[in-house]
Amino acid sequence: MRVDPKRFALLAGAMAQSCVAVAPEGADAPSTGAPSTGAVAVAAPAELHPALSDEPAGAPSADLDRSGGDESSGRDALRDRCRKLQAPAPSCESFEDTRIECEAFTEVLQEEAAERAVRCLTSRSGRTSICRYDVVEDCFMQAVRSMQPSRATRKSCQDVVASCGQQPRGGRDLSIGTCQRGLAAVNEELGGDLLTCMADQCSVSACVWGLERR
Repeated sequence: MRVDPKRFALLAGAMAQSCVAVAPEGADAPSTGAPSTGAVAVAAPAELHPALSDEPAGAPSADLDRSGGDESSGRDALRDRCRKLQAPAPSCESFEDTRIECEAFTEVLQEEAAERAVRCLTSRSGRTSICRYDVVEDCFMQAVRSMQPSRATRKSCQDVVASCGQQPRGGRDLSIGTCQRGLAAVNEELGGDLLTCMADQCSVSACVWGLERR
């Protein structure tokens, strides 16, 4: 069969134009050196490593062990405040004894009472009132009056007050209430010593000097 060369060429060209190579779906496209525009999901750093908290980097975690953190506001902190007491002038003769008794408050009083007594003294730091010989007793009594009495001590205090009521030297600051509050202010192991002192001195404030540290 004879083939007309011109007609064959036209037919072949038409077939070439109508045929378009379609890459199979999912087949890799040839690399052109340009970034791929395919829908490839890439996790952002925040998605790969989600934030554990709202705290800035380097900040301590709220879950960190803070055991002992409250100690700074306890007895050691009160002692530091006592050591920072200042006398208004070198002539403040009783100042050193007052500073020593301030530290003693932190050892013989319940922490709440010690806080009140130390606060009383530090409010006088650098002032002439801290030179008074009775300033320790005054601040001790401020702490005593702030305490809640216990019913369990009422009978003992009634006996002390009744005994002192028969003595001419009965103290003006001794009552059933102040006796009970005094027992609430001191460490539990010193309660017996305080009762003995109050029965002997017929006073609460004077007994601050006889409280022994244990």
